[in-house]
Amino acid sequence: MGVFKRFSDIINSNLNAMLDKAENPQKLLNYIIIEMEETLADARSDAAAILADKKSFQREIKHLNKLVARWEEKALLAVEKEKDGLAKSALLEKRRCQEKITHCENALDELEHALSSLEGDLERLQLKLAEAQKKQQLFQKKHPGNRPEKSTVSQPLRYRNRISDTLQKLDRFERKLDRLEAEVECYDLGRNKNLVEEINALDGDEALNKELQSLKEKLVSKAS
Repeated sequence: MGVFKRFSDIINSNLNAMLDKAENPQKLLNYIIIEMEETLADARSDAAAILADKKSFQREIKHLNKLVARWEEKALLAVEKEKDGLAKSALLEKRRCQEKITHCENALDELEHALSSLEGDLERLQLKLAEAQKKQQLFQKKHPGNRPEKSTVSQPLRYRNRISDTLQKLDRFERKLDRLEAEVECYDLGRNKNLVEEINALDGDEALNKELQSLKEKLVSKAS
């Protein structure tokens, strides 16, 4: 079993107090350093995964913004050709893209919050590790014959399995992110609905009708 049960235990630990109470301070210090190094490596891996997800959402938002502009152009073209039904259909696609953008932006906000929290923990952990390594060097100077023991710890537990406060937040974030991604995907389900039925359903959509009217006014203004 490890020296620390939770990530916050490492961050808030008082190394001097722990070593003063230990029967074998140097052995305990070696174990502490091993655990800190393992946790630091896994935390960095988690941070890299979050950054990758962040870039993925940023690319998706950029792509969706291009689609929004494209569908608006198509709607404008349909209005020019006096095809109000097709214009409404194009505006509906534009709206769907905008809704996806909103969900992606919400997911990005969650990622930013999680990354900021993790970066703060990484910084504090690095300071704790540096403190422990300095103490280890002092022990070695006082007892030059004693070398740090090789780790007898079994395969290190993954960072998420340490039930740390930060990881609990990340786990909640990942579940929320999965839900957001599922909601985004749901917008693409059931898209085989008959176009005529879609257009008829849009007749009562006041917002869409207003947008269509705005396009018509834009054309009139452009012509004058």
